[in-house]
Amino acid sequence: MRRFTFLKTVLMAVVMLAVCVSVKGQLNEGFETGLPTSYTPTITFALGSGTWTGQESGVIRGTVGVKSGIYSLQLRSQTGAQITSPIITTGVSTISFWGSSSTTSGAVQVRYSTDNGINWTQVQGSPISLTTGNAVEKTLTLNINEPNILIQFYRTAATVYIDDVVISPFSSSVTAAPTFSPTPGTYYSAQNVTLASTTIGANIYYTTDGSAPTSASALYTGAINVTTTTTIKAIAYDASNANLSAVVSAEYIIATPTITVTETTIPGMTAVVGETSDSRTINLGGSNLNSDITLAITGTDAAQFSVSPTNISKGTGTVADQKVTITYTPINGGTHTATLEIASIDAVSVTRTLTGTATAPTLDAPVATDETAVGQSGFTANWNAVTGATEYQLNVYTNSGTVSTPVFSENFNGFTAGNIGTPDGTDVGTSLNTYTQAAGWTGSKVYQAGGTAKMGTTSALGTITTPPLDLTGTNIALNFSVMGWNGDAPSIVVKLDGVSIATPTIVSDQATWTPVSLTITGGTATSKITFEGAKASKGRFLLNDLVISKDLSGKTPIPGSPFTGITTNSYEVAGLDNIHTYYYTVVAKNANVTSPVSNEVLVALTPTGLKSVKDANAWTANSKVLFTAAAGEVVEIYNAVGQRLISSIAVEGLNQISLTARGVLVVKVGNRISKIAL
Repeated sequence: MRRFTFLKTVLMAVVMLAVCVSVKGQLNEGFETGLPTSYTPTITFALGSGTWTGQESGVIRGTVGVKSGIYSLQLRSQTGAQITSPIITTGVSTISFWGSSSTTSGAVQVRYSTDNGINWTQVQGSPISLTTGNAVEKTLTLNINEPNILIQFYRTAATVYIDDVVISPFSSSVTAAPTFSPTPGTYYSAQNVTLASTTIGANIYYTTDGSAPTSASALYTGAINVTTTTTIKAIAYDASNANLSAVVSAEYIIATPTITVTETTIPGMTAVVGETSDSRTINLGGSNLNSDITLAITGTDAAQFSVSPTNISKGTGTVADQKVTITYTPINGGTHTATLEIASIDAVSVTRTLTGTATAPTLDAPVATDETAVGQSGFTANWNAVTGATEYQLNVYTNSGTVSTPVFSENFNGFTAGNIGTPDGTDVGTSLNTYTQAAGWTGSKVYQAGGTAKMGTTSALGTITTPPLDLTGTNIALNFSVMGWNGDAPSIVVKLDGVSIATPTIVSDQATWTPVSLTITGGTATSKITFEGAKASKGRFLLNDLVISKDLSGKTPIPGSPFTGITTNSYEVAGLDNIHTYYYTVVAKNANVTSPVSNEVLVALTPTGLKSVKDANAWTANSKVLFTAAAGEVVEIYNAVGQRLISSIAVEGLNQISLTARGVLVVKVGNRISKIAL
């Protein structure tokens, strides 16, 4: 090592004096050592108000600190015994020194501590290799600006010598450390983090990989988008890229709310309307939730399904193994589809498709029988009992004529056969029209070419279903036109509420429309008509001019009709007049099903109160009324003004009744009548 000269000593004293009066000065301590085996002096340095005593025994291992601008050097013995305790209140930026090794090549490690020597961190560039007898000057950069910093030289191999230690402090004008916005912490969505320093013109550098930032790190120019849990470390330099600040760190935990459902699909359910239900259970979970989980069923057939529970508490933010039950309780027959929607604020919603097939138990249509007890202002309606029925509905009405009333129509703007074009819609003769079908349609309609709905693809069954329609009543007609697509569909299946009602054969030459007319019976107030390609693998077809109608407009119910809640097989109707013809039909019901409508019975009230549509085959001879009857039948004879002249019981075979009255007579035998002149 180099030896101090008198001149050097004097110069050193001047430097130390400067340190005593300027907080911007440097520590420049020179000391001499002999060989470790012979050098055991006590060296005293007087630096302003700080007095330091160091004792060398072997190698130097020392700590440098700062207080009030007066720099100090503390030496420790080779065994680590502390000689004095420094008080350190500011930071350092560079450290330089001369060093060499003794008898063999060695190395010195430069370390710093911010916790009074409990933990040590190696300075970048250390350890430094030193060679025997060749003193070299080394300078290391200390990118730290912390209070209570200790700096230590530590032998890592052989014996080393350290001389001319120079510690350069930061400028008294330290750049303000960056601040973070928003406040570091836990968030449930991505955050845009901004950095700022109160030092005007400061340059801020940052890292997101956990490493310490330097001026070589990423320069902050705008908000940092944090989408996953990230630690941002930042440092600020002044406008000249000097006087660095302390390194600051902020952790942003992005706890994204997540909903999980174990089952990827929910198997279809089956049930009988009004008799059974079906259910499925799914396993629901969630993490990082900041709101409860809500469950709802949506879609056209949502009323056919229910879910329980409809709300699941987020608790601490984690939900595990929560059982959820979906129940299918159909209210009408057919195939039903709905969507289960599971949601929580800020989480991606999860949906599952629900499907169910319902069988509707049926009731036979009642058979209405002839009326009885016919009078001038009323009659008794009769019908046969229906197995499974708990009540009946009687409809009594007059009929001034039948008028067909449309229930539903879609004409698709009158597509012209033979002008279809290619399947991709590029050559349709006319541009693709802008027709919008009625709300509620479902199915695999691909496009509308020239106003025609094309159902199906080259590999999928074509199916299209109307919205719910009121198809109750009688004389309901279904009319439409259909043709095949390039021979794909030689026939289609027409279904009412999922049950096939017809399979009309169609021409498959893509040029000829086949008109189809069907009669619908057994419909409900929410029935659906489905058109389905008959092929199992594919069934493309074209549909046009769809009209569903029923005859209702000429029927006028009498006051009080329909009569409901009837539990017997007959019902007395009163309050009528004898100038109208009346009709009645009957419907059987139970709690879940309504039967088709019965046959229609005509009731004609005349001035005599007699029905005139069934001939009693009565005639006159020798002032007698003659007729044939069964034994026990009631026989009644009326005059032209409705007065009853005779009431008796018939015998088997030919009956003869003598009368003195003359003129037009009405003969009633049972429910048969004849008009005669005597």
